[in-house]
Formats: sequence, C-alpha cells, structure tokens
Amino acid sequence: MRGRVVGNLGRIASLPQRTCAARRVLDNRVGCRSLASSTDATAAEGSASDVNDGASWPPSSQTITPVKTGVMYTRDDFLTFFHQRLIPTNKAARLVNRVAECSNIFSQRDFEVMINGLCHMADNWKSVLQLLQIAEESGTPPTSVMLDRAMRVCAMAKRDTVVRSLWSRVKALQLQPTERMYQALIRSYSNSQLWPQALDCFRELQQTSPDDVPQSNRNLTYRLVLHACAQADEWEMALNLLDDIEIDIIASEDFGTDDERLTLFNIVIDACVRNNRLQEAKSILPRIANAQLKPQAVTMNTILKGCEPGNAADAFAWLCGMGIEPNIRTFNVLIEKEGQSGRWQRALQWFVHMQNLGMQPNNVSYGKLAYAFGMNNQWRLAVDTLDNMFEAGLEPDLVVLGHVMRACQKARQFALVLKVYEQIVDKAGLTPNIRTINLALHACRYVNREELADVMSLSFAEDDTTKKMPPTGHLEWGLRILQDTERLNLEPDSYTYVSAFSLFAHFGAMAIEPGMALLQCK
Repeated sequence: MRGRVVGNLGRIASLPQRTCAARRVLDNRVGCRSLASSTDATAAEGSASDVNDGASWPPSSQTITPVKTGVMYTRDDFLTFFHQRLIPTNKAARLVNRVAECSNIFSQRDFEVMINGLCHMADNWKSVLQLLQIAEESGTPPTSVMLDRAMRVCAMAKRDTVVRSLWSRVKALQLQPTERMYQALIRSYSNSQLWPQALDCFRELQQTSPDDVPQSNRNLTYRLVLHACAQADEWEMALNLLDDIEIDIIASEDFGTDDERLTLFNIVIDACVRNNRLQEAKSILPRIANAQLKPQAVTMNTILKGCEPGNAADAFAWLCGMGIEPNIRTFNVLIEKEGQSGRWQRALQWFVHMQNLGMQPNNVSYGKLAYAFGMNNQWRLAVDTLDNMFEAGLEPDLVVLGHVMRACQKARQFALVLKVYEQIVDKAGLTPNIRTINLALHACRYVNREELADVMSLSFAEDDTTKKMPPTGHLEWGLRILQDTERLNLEPDSYTYVSAFSLFAHFGAMAIEPGMALLQCK
C-alpha cells in the first residue's frame, strides 16, 4: 500500500512550473513621437461620451516638448493615450508626469477626459488625485465630473477616507452631486463597517429628485446599501430595506437585468444565512417568484451553506423541487457538509453523482473530497484523490495538497506529510503557506526515521541521478522548513513556535542554537 501511495505522490514531480506572462495593455511608444491620426481622433471623440455626451474635441496643432524627455507630443496625443482603457499603473504615472510638464495647454474638458480614462482601474487612484492637483495648480477648478470619477476610483481602491474628503469638496464647491458619488460614499462606509452612515447616505439619495441628482444605476445603489447591512450582520435591516425596494424591483422597467434584480434577494439571503436565520432566508424564495424571477444555483448554494451538516441533503431535495438547477459549487458545498457530519461515504456519492450529471469536478471539488476523507480518518482515500486528479488532467493546488497533509497528520502518517511538503516545494513549483509549514514542522518531531528514509527513496525514478536527495532525519527536515519560512518571508504563528520548540527540545542543544537563529530572523 505504501508503494502505491508514494507512487501517487511522486507523480506531482511532473507538474510544470507556473509562469505568468505580463499582459501589455497600453503601448504608448515611449521614446518616439506619436501623432494622433484622424481615425484615432474620431474614435476618441466617440468614446468621450462617457464624460459628457455631445462634447467634441477641438483640434489642436500645438505641440510641446517635455523638458525631461525631449519627446514631442501634441495635445491630441495625450488625450488619445488617456482614452485607452485599463491603463497600467506605471504607465499612468508616467503620463501624468508628462501632463504636469505642460498643464497649461489643457482645458477643463481635457482634464475631465484624462481623469475619466484612468478611473477604470483601482490602482490608478493616486494618478487621478495627482491630475486633480495639476488641474487646480494650472487654474482649472475641479468639476462635478472630475470629482465623480475620483470618488469612484478611490472607492474601488478602498481609500475610504479619501472618498469622504472628496465628498466634502463637492459640498464645499456646491457642485451637483451624482448618483455615482453617493454610490462611492456608500461603498466607503461599507468598507469601514459604518452601516448606519451608509444607510443615512442612501436615505438622503432617496429624498432627492432626478433633476437634483441624475440617476445612473439605482440597482447598484440598492446592492451597495444591502451589502453594507449584510457585511455588518444587520440582517433585520437588510430585510426591512428589501421590503422598501421590492416594489421597485417588481414594477420598475429600468431596474436592471433579471440577474441584477436577483442579486438583491441573494444578498439578503446571505445575510440571514450567516446569522443562522435559515427560516427567514427560505421565506425570501416565494418573494423571488412574486417578482417574476427564477432562483438560480447561487441562491441554492447560499442556503445550503447555512444548513446544518446533517440537513444539507434534505434542503437540496427541497430546493430542487422548486425548479432550481444545481451547479458544481452546489455539489462542492454538499461534499463539504457531508464531510463535516462524518459521512464520508455520502460525500463520495455526491462526487460521483456530480460526474453522472455530466459535470467535471474542479480543484475545489477534489479539495472538498480530500477534506471529507481527512475529517473521517480516511487518509489513504485522501492520498488517492491526487491520483484521480492526474487522471482527470488536473494539477493539485496548495489547497488540495494541504488537505492531504492534514489527513495524513491525523492518521499519524508523518512521513507522508513531509513527502507531500517536499512535492509542494521542490516538484510542483508551489509556494507553501504557513499552514503547510506548520503541518510539516509538526511532523518532523514525530516521524519515524526509517519510515521517512523509505518513503523518500521510493519517490524518485530509477534513472534519475541528478536530483538532490531530501533530508532523511528529523532535525534536518525541521531546519530546512524553518529556512523556507525565512526565505518566503512568512510570518510564523503560535503553532509554528510550539512545533519548533517541541522539535528543539527533542534534540536538545544541537538543535536549539540553529533553530533559534532562524526564528529570531522573523
């Protein structure tokens, strides 16, 4: 049996190293002159409607030569650059620095265009604020459009205090607020767990007329305020808000798509489930049908997550009876629930049933299955999930391997714990986290030396003479794991220190000095 287990683990050695190629989004050809063609100008003029419908770009033949680079650009060159969406942060910063060198050639409308071009990526929030400052220093006061976009990008970047500061400027300058400003403000309060302030902001918006505050996406506003209440576990307030807006959901024709309307109900269901209010969550399902909407798998999954482990199967049957179709996540939840209830056989049945329905299990599915096996002392089956993943053409990730390590630890198969750790670090090209570090460090204290040498020697191919053999002793393994913790800049937790000190005490003075030196680095 051990040979089969180790053979399965050894197959991880074939995993390719993961590489990530950077995606080049914006090519501004730094170092050469780029003139906007008539085609580019026409396309840019069309996309300018995001800022101000009906506005056009006045032609400009004026060119400037930045002092630092000596590269000549026209005003239209700059505006063309900023009209390319999803500008990377580093290139956005370079563009803004060049704008600062010639800010006097840009009009108020130009600054609106440039800020609008940067507000679609959260990482560009600093560049947006810098453009606001450049505009003011050049004598261009901020407009409602500029502050609208600035509040939006700062809210996306979770710069909550900056959002509120910008809102104060809107009030101080007596500019016309927009619904997007209110949305950014509600989002900032939600991020800070300030749900009463988010609710007050929502009430203030409700009392305004469309003439005072143009409406852009009222569905998103409702979603944000419901999320603020749900995130603060204010499920009763979320239910009350749903009562208030349900008429709009049913009657309003421009209230979003069916999926967007359904999301409002799902947010409240999730709030009830997370606060153990399963009956209140179930009571929302008839209201979904009353709104001429059909509950989807996400609704089913949310309710199943709130069920007691032993009741998940019955809830699944009841939800299917309402015409809701399950998806892969549904079965992943069921597998996890059965594992928590101690019924690993039922977990395996759900896994097989999912395949019979034509659904291909993903890494999460195998991870939940390995978790169910590990929770019920089925370490052999947990290790076998790795072999099944290879046969399905999947690569085990850190979550799956962590569950297998945990299963082996509970069964006191400490040599296999270290074997899986070796595969994570040396073969699969994965980066261990502190959880896998702790599991491996704990195994070093109790592993049988002969068993460890046996397992490690079986993992290599017969014709492989170039691989470096892993450590074969308790202390060597422990020191190596601590070195990995330092090399990966992982922050040890209390379990790390307990496991390390237990290992040091077992080996006495020969381990204390090098071990303490490594821990002191953290």
